[in-house]
Amino acid sequence: MPRARLQDVAELAGVSIKTVSNVVNAHPQVRPDTRQRVQAAISALGYRPHAVGRQLRRGRTGLIALAVPELDAPYFAELARHVVTAAAAAGLTVLVEQTDRSLDAERAVVDAREAGLVDGIVLNPVAMSAEELQARSREVPMVLVGEGARPAGVDHVGIDDHAAAAGAVDHLVRGGRRRIAFLGTQPPGPLSTATWRQEGWAQALRAAGLDPAPELELPAAHYVPEEGRRAAAAAVAAGTDLDALLCANDLLALGALRGLEECGLRVPDDVAVVGWDDVAFAAYLSPPLSSVRPDLRHIATSAVEMLTERVEGTDAPGRRVVARSGLVVRRSSTGSPAPAQPVLRQPAP
Repeated sequence: MPRARLQDVAELAGVSIKTVSNVVNAHPQVRPDTRQRVQAAISALGYRPHAVGRQLRRGRTGLIALAVPELDAPYFAELARHVVTAAAAAGLTVLVEQTDRSLDAERAVVDAREAGLVDGIVLNPVAMSAEELQARSREVPMVLVGEGARPAGVDHVGIDDHAAAAGAVDHLVRGGRRRIAFLGTQPPGPLSTATWRQEGWAQALRAAGLDPAPELELPAAHYVPEEGRRAAAAAVAAGTDLDALLCANDLLALGALRGLEECGLRVPDDVAVVGWDDVAFAAYLSPPLSSVRPDLRHIATSAVEMLTERVEGTDAPGRRVVARSGLVVRRSSTGSPAPAQPVLRQPAP
């Protein structure tokens, strides 16, 4: 049976197409008896308004963009899943873009909003400067996620990296570790995941009376397993005295486990290892990996809610949501069976 059209409803109700449109869009100027007649015709024919057309008449597409550096990284894949779920609950569709950490690609996503292709953007920026993001946000509804630039006046959702790193370091110190290295340092540049997490590591060591010595800063050009394997093995070969590793993400930690094993070191007996992101495979490594877990559902839901408010025209000043996070302790840092999963906690303001 062909789908009922606006014209079919108008003919059955004995009114104009414009009147049917006014009823569908809840315009107040329609007389009650006319509204009732049109609604009866809609029910009789099973007419369903075209959602896309209604959005376009309101100046909206019903689409939002999610732009992340790489889709094959488990963290970003899981974040995308939660954003899609949160957007669907709000009646929105998500266009997922991979930027490959490219400035041109990040700008292209912002330009897509200005061209009217999407209503707003959830962006994990890597290359765009804080100044440019701040300037573009005045014209483009956007919410930033992740640990990159956090310009004033632009909505941002992320975890407290300093507090999360402090929790991981405190756990290792309480376990008797004193030479705790950070795996994932990168060359100086724009504020990034590496910056925030390394700063948190260094501050936590100093607070514990320990030295974040330069030799404990292990570089990784990219956050992939091979870089973790190479960095851990290179540190051991260089004779670096270390008894624990805090890795900037779980992919680095995965590689570090292999690199330490290749050097004849045991985890956690010789070196404890803690990752970051608590991706799905962390619990299945050998030994199971302790990891900092950000609440990705909280991040995604908050980002979609704030973006929806921006699209609707709120002029609230830039807002920052600090999402929950917690350390999931497993055998890679304790040698003991994993305890019950912790409740993710909201950091104190």
